[in-house]
Amino acid sequence: MYKFINKIYFYKIIFILLILTFCIYKPCISQIDRQVNRIFIWDVTLSMRGFGGGEDIWDDVVLKMIENIRCIPEDEGNIIIIPFQEHIIKPVYTSRSNDEGKEEAIDFLRDFKTDEQTNTNICKAWEEAFNFIAPNRKNYIYIYTDGRQNSRQEGYEPSCLRELAGRWCENARSNPNCYGVYITLKSDANLPDDLKSDICEQCPENFTCSETGIPTVIDISPRNDTVHLNLGENEFTKFLEFDYHLTLPVEFQFNINIDNNDYVDIINERNNRISNDRNCRIEFRCNISENEINQTQINEMVTLRFEVSEPISNYHISFTPQYVTLSIKNVPERILKIKLLDDHE
Repeated sequence: MYKFINKIYFYKIIFILLILTFCIYKPCISQIDRQVNRIFIWDVTLSMRGFGGGEDIWDDVVLKMIENIRCIPEDEGNIIIIPFQEHIIKPVYTSRSNDEGKEEAIDFLRDFKTDEQTNTNICKAWEEAFNFIAPNRKNYIYIYTDGRQNSRQEGYEPSCLRELAGRWCENARSNPNCYGVYITLKSDANLPDDLKSDICEQCPENFTCSETGIPTVIDISPRNDTVHLNLGENEFTKFLEFDYHLTLPVEFQFNINIDNNDYVDIINERNNRISNDRNCRIEFRCNISENEINQTQINEMVTLRFEVSEPISNYHISFTPQYVTLSIKNVPERILKIKLLDDHE
């Protein structure tokens, strides 16, 4: 009888420990919101079809957008497509980012037609995109255009791009999970130098520019926003996990930088790769002695930052966000000892 009760007592303890482990340690892995809004601001002026003797890039751009949409994970977010010329062509297309919604969005792109000859009003469409920003989820905007801002509407002079970039960056300060890329599809549509710095460099962590033709756009997101390093357990190796929805080119590499601190450096700072399992191994070097680890209370928060080592032709790759927090502590390993009752006790 006692032996039976002791076994029940033992299994109850094990069960409670498993529950406590899940409850205590699971929240320590802070995850970035998986619901994502993807907003495609799409220039559909006739110059995209080669009107006026230019290059017809319509089909190539549509294929790149389809490639992007087809690979979107089913994440309960939304797909928004804003076609524009001088005005926005309504209604703006929206769907859920599930299999059915993605196929509907692809059909919309393939079937879209317009014959109207107009100027280009990028700002009008960018303004419209703000209406679809969800503060409680991640948001991406992709601006595909082969022209410059040349609207004849009052209030939409070329400088409006600078103002909207400033508005985007201001929004990103309160909602840092907003990211965008301005994609110049033709070399003769590159941003003027006086606008480029204002648009592309105001908040480069949240808005970038691409001037490499029709690129494959890949956003790499760290799966967790906090990494925990416990020096008290001699823990100097970590695996960072990443999410992305298109295949990375084999030549892709990135650097990892760490804020100045008294405790650790990164050994493999340069030219790291993401494995097929979507993770990267980071090796830390401890800068204090074991005696200091044992005698000093450490509770430090520093930042790890990611940057693409070298640009790759026909790709626009960025980290969204470009950083994670590294939590450095020296909590000693706790070993739970369980005394099993003897059958005769």
